[in-house]
Amino acid sequence: MKILGINIGHDSGATLVEDEKIVFAINEERLSRKKLHHGFPYLSIEEVLKTLSISLKEIDVVAIEGKSVTPQDEIGFELEDSDWKKLWLERLGLTKFFLGTELGLSFVRLLLKPSVKRKHNEIKKFFIEKGFEGKFEFIDHHLCHAASAYYTQKENNGIAITLDASGEGYCSRVYKCEDGKMQLLNSLPCYHSPAYYYAYITKIAEFTPLRHEGKITGLAAFGSSKETLPILKQMIDFDAETGQIKNSGGYHIKAIKTLKKNLQKFSREDISAGVQDLVEDIVTKYVAHQIKKYFNQKENVFLAGGLFANVKLNQRIKELDCVKNIYIFPNMGDGGVNAGAALCSFFSKNNSAKRHDFNSVYFAKKYTSDEIKEAVENSGLQFVFSENITELSVEKILEKKVVGRFNEAMEYGPRALCNRSIIYSASDKSVNQWLNNRLKRTEFMPFAPVVRDVDFKDYFIADYDDLRAFQFMTITCHVTEKCIQEAPAIVHVDNTARPQLVTKEINPSMYDILTHYKEKTGVGVLVNTSFNMHEEPIVNTPKEAIETFLSGKLDVLSIGNYLIENGE
Repeated sequence: MKILGINIGHDSGATLVEDEKIVFAINEERLSRKKLHHGFPYLSIEEVLKTLSISLKEIDVVAIEGKSVTPQDEIGFELEDSDWKKLWLERLGLTKFFLGTELGLSFVRLLLKPSVKRKHNEIKKFFIEKGFEGKFEFIDHHLCHAASAYYTQKENNGIAITLDASGEGYCSRVYKCEDGKMQLLNSLPCYHSPAYYYAYITKIAEFTPLRHEGKITGLAAFGSSKETLPILKQMIDFDAETGQIKNSGGYHIKAIKTLKKNLQKFSREDISAGVQDLVEDIVTKYVAHQIKKYFNQKENVFLAGGLFANVKLNQRIKELDCVKNIYIFPNMGDGGVNAGAALCSFFSKNNSAKRHDFNSVYFAKKYTSDEIKEAVENSGLQFVFSENITELSVEKILEKKVVGRFNEAMEYGPRALCNRSIIYSASDKSVNQWLNNRLKRTEFMPFAPVVRDVDFKDYFIADYDDLRAFQFMTITCHVTEKCIQEAPAIVHVDNTARPQLVTKEINPSMYDILTHYKEKTGVGVLVNTSFNMHEEPIVNTPKEAIETFLSGKLDVLSIGNYLIENGE
């Protein structure tokens, strides 16, 4: 059975699931070169079919994320009073009713039903005109998130929790996962989303909401929440009586204006610390309450949704006494719901099918040696060919050179996991400043480390039974004294890091690089940052890798079996 999963809105993309496995997955941004591309994934669908040499006639099901339209198509973080409808709804107290109660959301869905039907028919028409003869399924946004987290790991039982700004009127849903089935336990309307507050603070800090929240996470470690956290908690907090998160601070324009007024005397760092501690506090309480209420024992926790891109939050959740093992879907934001839609469709029909550990995210096209050779030769740059490219790459790292690495298939999701990465020695703490400047980035967190599984506990403190979350850079942990001494470039000011754990099976060539580097230096950690310029998607093609190598003024490009050195 072949199932094509797609999502159309924020960070759209396509995934093909054949039987129970993902065989191809990509997001539109990697093809359109528009960061977090919003719109129909024409290019992603074409890439799936072309790469796998199949036609739409061979697809059994097209699974589309979204059963109903989200009440707000555009997330309005504007501070002006230009949108009179939003403003008056807020002033009349109707926003809280429409987006904060089940009755209000039901009324909105009823009003939008005709437009939803038209939208669904347009999608069907596109596929039918292209030759598709199978079935269509439209799947709830949060069910797609939950399915992506549950069906890509092998634990049979546990709890799936989703959290984001908004999806079809909700910011969170909780599911009991057992024997391949998911049962809805709890829903939280989007009006009460803590992710909105994180976005509001991102806006107030003069970054771009729904894009630069990671900068707030980084800034938080430089500040104190002593005075800012109480102010934020007056607006949104966990309600112990109901077990839900409760927003009493308003929505969008009103909430942003109130926050700006109440936080105006504080530094950007202290405000960031406040919202980070706020989210950690209320979300951990929310998660603990759901586990206690529905299970009353330690449970496996499966997480997806944009808020779980917050790696510090994920660490706090894992540290809860009621959490057994934690798993975060690597493409946790809306970019991953295309995979969730396809997986949900398959397992709803085959819930007894075997689930596999999601050990790799290298799901895009694997470029051939001839394609790489053509791009290298067309560049006009000097190059060398080597059958021992890993050892040659290590030689360049030992010469303190920055290496752009283009290897086999591109990663699916927001993290570069060493197939489209920039790697460098972790001994130089100043690299965070000068390399970010080269790449035109404004970052406040150190670069992430990459480490072999056999060396992991020498550098990182993580007393977990299951280390899967570290394979995809989805969680932070504290570092050892050895790490601070040998790899200061990847240690944040709070002595934490966001490591990528590599095994021989997952990425043998990167494993070999780390092995050779340790043999030469005694150090088992390297810097790993994404191969892209600021505000650009991670590189996909050999041509894009060469262009970014030049524009980022990297020292070396390792691309397939070719090595190019920058002559500048």
